[in-house]
Amino acid sequence: MIRLLVALFILSAAAPVSAEIIRMKDGREFEGEILQETPESVKIRERCGESILEIDYAKADIERIRGPADEDKKEEGQVPQNPPGQETDVEEDPGYEQGIDKIITMVKSLKLSWEANRTDSKAARAWLKEASPVIKEFKEKYSRSKRISYSYMKLAFLKLTNFFSCIGDMDEKQSAYRENAKKDVPASVKESIKEAASEYERMACDSLNLADQYLSMAKAKTLK
Repeated sequence: MIRLLVALFILSAAAPVSAEIIRMKDGREFEGEILQETPESVKIRERCGESILEIDYAKADIERIRGPADEDKKEEGQVPQNPPGQETDVEEDPGYEQGIDKIITMVKSLKLSWEANRTDSKAARAWLKEASPVIKEFKEKYSRSKRISYSYMKLAFLKLTNFFSCIGDMDEKQSAYRENAKKDVPASVKESIKEAASEYERMACDSLNLADQYLSMAKAKTLK
């Protein structure tokens, strides 16, 4: 679990967040704005659902911070190259829209199971195990696409990553609450942990709803 030094406060959802890409060592990747840096930590402003958070992350937990994702991938040589004579295949491939439809259907299924029981993340994690190969294949095949719809797909994938990060934090707080419920600790401490779990649940819902919305926007762009 990512070690957060200080969770400062929740700001207005209207506050802007720049497009720096932060990758954590646990695999989580998100967009954020670098506000302050010390030898030990980096303060980052990031969006999570309808909220904007300013959080201090330990540098030991950060793998890298980079600029716009597409340019960075080109520099790192991560963008797969099509064989000679196939440069336009990515844009013409009819499987692109089929892939979007499949991912939309899978995310709708995730939303239904999550809304049915938000206190148990097992179904969501089972969904991730099934969906990960599908999403990975889509991203690898169409990462060079210049379609506007693919920009929305990338945003949807980012929000799905945020969703699973939030439910991981929610699980941790729920576990801490159950553990402390058996101990002689102040009621205020228990309530604080319970409220934190509820906040992570809310942020998870926001992220999943945004992922669904971005997928719908991607689909709309393919129909134009």
